[in-house]
Amino acid sequence: FMWLSADRVVLQAWKENQKGKVLSVPGWQYLILSTVSRFGPRPLVRKLGMNVRVRQRQK
Repeated sequence: FMWLSADRVVLQAWKENQKGKVLSVPGWQYLILSTVSRFGPRPLVRKLGMNVRVRQRQK
């Protein structure tokens, strides 16, 4: 669900670069996450980010 293949990421970035875009967000799930992190309420974004970091440290 969350992971994308490297080929897909590169292909999308290449296509968007050819259109003159300098920023490429591959996949709808990452577009939603980037939008929420930019425009979402700061306390919620901070809490979600801290939860992700804690889970990564536990692995």
